[in-house]
Amino acid sequence: MGLPYRERNVNIISIMLDAPADKINTLAGKLGRLDGVTAKAVYAGMK
Repeated sequence: MGLPYRERNVNIISIMLDAPADKINTLAGKLGRLDGVTAKAVYAGMK
């Protein structure tokens, strides 16, 4: 899902994954190495 944040002139893209934490961290790290991109991973507890 993508959301424009016009007041700050940025766009926010969220990606939901069902994957092991190491795979999610690897993806976030690779995305964060792109010019102009900041990546953060947030985890939800599942039962």
